[in-house]
This record gives sequence, C-alpha cells and structure tokens, in this order.
Amino acid sequence: MELLRWLPRYTTLFEPLHLTWFRKAYIAGFQRELIYLLENWPEGERYLEKVLSGNIVSKNPYLRMYPKYIIHRLLSNKIIVKFVQVNRLLPWIQEKFNVRGTIFVIRHSCAVISSQLNTGFYGYAYFDYHNF
Repeated sequence: MELLRWLPRYTTLFEPLHLTWFRKAYIAGFQRELIYLLENWPEGERYLEKVLSGNIVSKNPYLRMYPKYIIHRLLSNKIIVKFVQVNRLLPWIQEKFNVRGTIFVIRHSCAVISSQLNTGFYGYAYFDYHNF
C-alpha cells in the first residue's frame, strides 16, 4: 500500500474491518471470530459499498494528516483499500461488487512481525467486544 498510495488520482483506505477504527464494521457484523460468507447479508453489503466507494470515515489515530497527504487525498477520485482480514471474504466481495482489480499478497510471517514491531499495530488482541 505504501507504494500504491502515490499513484496519481488514487487515495488509500487502511483496514476498514478494524473494529476500533470503524465502528460501523462492528455493527455490520464483522467481528473477527464471525467473518464468514453469507448469501444474504445486507448489513455487510451496505458497509462494504461505503468502503469501496470511499464514503466511510476512519478513526485511525495513526492516519497521516500532513499537508502533502491531505492535498493528495483531495486530488484523488479513486481508492485503494487495504484489508488484512479479507481473505475468506474476497470471493464474496468480487461476486457482489464491481471492483476494478484485486491484488492478493501473502506476506512472510517474519515480515508481518517486523511491520508490527515498527508500527505498533498488533492486531485485535486487546479489543474488548463487550465494552465497545
């Protein structure tokens, strides 16, 4: 995503299934343990329609708000979405939505750990579903 974010007219959306940053993902039923394919899942479809059209607000505290990022976002009209948890949902998303293209990347586990150590993002281990 770091490389693709600078393509002209593209902006990025980071982890729209992260339940802390996107409360509507939780409301739509994207709890980590419960991600599964459903034929009729209107809440999930409505949420992903907003995500894929760029009509969603992130509460990511690490979102970069420097002038060059803001200007780039304002001049963009296409979106690249990075999902870590979308593996099992990808066929369903491709069937339900008109996505332009999909890039599926599998990272080596050591690269994932290195990224977690460098960024401080450690997944959902500390997310409390009951007090959300």
